[in-house]
Amino acid sequence: MRSTLLPKTASQCFDTRSIDTKQQGDYWQYAISQAFVPLDCATQSPQFWGSLDARSCSQLGIVRVQGESQHVERRKNNMNNNQQDVVLLSLMLKGSMGLVYNKQELNITQGQFTFYDTTQEYDLNLAQAFDQIVISIPRVEFTRRLGRVKDICGVAFSTNHALYPFTYSYLKEFFSVDGLSYPQQDLISDHVLNMMSCIVDDCYQEAKPRKKIFLFEQIQNFILANLHDSTFNIRHVAYQFQISTRYVSKLFQAQETTFGQFILFSRLQKSKQALQSTSHKMYSIQQIAYSFGFTDMSYFSREFKKVFLVKPSEIRLDCL
Repeated sequence: MRSTLLPKTASQCFDTRSIDTKQQGDYWQYAISQAFVPLDCATQSPQFWGSLDARSCSQLGIVRVQGESQHVERRKNNMNNNQQDVVLLSLMLKGSMGLVYNKQELNITQGQFTFYDTTQEYDLNLAQAFDQIVISIPRVEFTRRLGRVKDICGVAFSTNHALYPFTYSYLKEFFSVDGLSYPQQDLISDHVLNMMSCIVDDCYQEAKPRKKIFLFEQIQNFILANLHDSTFNIRHVAYQFQISTRYVSKLFQAQETTFGQFILFSRLQKSKQALQSTSHKMYSIQQIAYSFGFTDMSYFSREFKKVFLVKPSEIRLDCL
């Protein structure tokens, strides 16, 4: 049984002020490469100040970074030495950061945040003293909770979302707490990802309405092609389209329905069509219901009558 206390190895602190001036540059590059992924770092002066407080929180790595101006690069030669597959979130507490990502440039100012994929090249230009929180999110969890990496990374998210002040304060206060148990870490990690998911999903919907409509049509077709599978659920859709389950739910809410209501009605509609079809008259009502994902005949009959105001057997008799 694992201990409920946070492992000692889950926290690392680096500060260049404890290192000889001539070694500060190399020390800092080592520090940020240990905390995140292998990186190249250039500072304007041999005498450089930077501090880093890195902590693990369940599946997340949460790091507070403070320092003076520097230029950080992620290149292909760095990636060859990296075993992690993570997406990074940068939240600026003080100062600003220039990001060159996917051949686009953007400026992240105080209070804003952005994501960048560590399997891609990028440049970070911190032209002045700064303070930021960087969160390392495993790619699989990022996709499950937030959506497709390529759609979300390299975008500056603003501070005008209602949840943003809570998220901002939540992350800052995280570094004032020590000795978290594993259940407490799981809870914090879940809260952080949920809040980020809400912010990202809302911004994503506002920015890409046309793409949202096309995506919803694709999702509908995918569901209709899988009605026969009684185990089919919203997670299958999220995985297929590399978006979060919450975003799937919001797509259906925009149509004034839910995922569950849509799949139930689709199964009932297909069952009704089969019962009315002469090409299916050799199949029993039970066989037809099972072929569209129903596993409980009482439930099928009850929901069928609720929607169509007749029993399945009455539909079948009318067509014989």
